Amino acid sequence: MRVLAEKGYQATTVSSITSEADVAHGTFYLYFANKDEVVVGLVAQVWDELFVEIFAGEPSPPGGYDPRRPRMGVRAAVEVYVRHGRLWRSLLEAALTSKTVEREWFGRRRRVQDELVIRFARAQDAGLMRPIDPAVCAEGLMAMLEWFALNRLSFQETALLTDDRDVVDTLVDLWIHALGIEL
Repeated sequence: MRVLAEKGYQATTVSSITSEADVAHGTFYLYFANKDEVVVGLVAQVWDELFVEIFAGEPSPPGGYDPRRPRMGVRAAVEVYVRHGRLWRSLLEAALTSKTVEREWFGRRRRVQDELVIRFARAQDAGLMRPIDPAVCAEGLMAMLEWFALNRLSFQETALLTDDRDVVDTLVDLWIHALGIEL
């Protein structure tokens, strides 16, 4: 992961991966057909981690909506973005370059969005959220968080994301206001 995070997708080669892992090229090809297979595995790993952290292993609450979840979910997402730092930028670069990685990226991203749709629909059913399209809300709000974190981590200092206590509260307030959630 480190070589991809440091060099970016385009500059990372099978040679740089094998050198970092201290394995022979032949060993690499026993497990992977090419660099994209490694990257697809990393995409799956970080998006699955993001899903688990956002939803804290908790199934969507039946018949209701927990108004504390947005703050906990955004905080968890920010922590995952920080934990993987510049790797996110390299993975996005890969998704924009390789159709194989793009399919994996958007498939994993869709899983997070689908769970948000379920939760937003439940919030609407409970009368806690205004009647707007949950799918559009999930995609738009997730994109806001995703791009905010990617910009902060890729082009600025990580400390700007982790040291600013207002970041999570501000992002959550934007979500809550956009969704019309009543707490």
